[in-house]
Amino acid sequence: MGRRKKITHHFLKLSKEHTIIQEHLDTLAQLLKEPDITGNILDTLEAFCIDLTEHFAMEEEILFPAALMGIRNLDVTDSIILLCKEHGYFERDLAIILEQLHKEDADTPLSRDLKTTLESIIGTLRHHAQRETDDLFRQMDASRECTKLLKGYIV
Repeated sequence: MGRRKKITHHFLKLSKEHTIIQEHLDTLAQLLKEPDITGNILDTLEAFCIDLTEHFAMEEEILFPAALMGIRNLDVTDSIILLCKEHGYFERDLAIILEQLHKEDADTPLSRDLKTTLESIIGTLRHHAQRETDDLFRQMDASRECTKLLKGYIV
C-alpha cells in the first residue's frame, strides 16, 4: 500500500482536537476491556461528551464553513452534510447511553448491551475521524482559499 501524503498546512492545528478525541476513545476502549463498573465508564463518558460537543462545534462553526467556501464542489458539500448528520447521531446516541448509565448503580458491572453499544460507537467515531482527516482535511490542505479563511483561527 502507498504512503499517505502528510498534511502540512497550519489549519490542522485547529483539528488537534482529533488527538484529544482519540485519547478519550482509547481510554473508553481500555475501560471496556477491564472488569468495568458503571461509575468508571460514566465519569469518563461524561468528560468525553463535553470535549466531543466542543469539537463538533469547532468543526461546524469554523472548519466546515471554510471548506464550503474554499472548495466549491458538490462532493465536499455532500461530505460535510453527512459529517454534520453523523455528529448529531453521535450526540444523540451518547446522550441515550449517559441517561441509561445514570439509572444504573455506579458499583455494578456495565451491562453487555451497553458495552457492545459503546464499542460500536467507538469504532464508528474512529472511522468518522479518519474520513475527515483522509478526505476533507486533505482537500482543505490543498486549498489556498481554505488556509486564507482559517488564518485568523490558527494559533
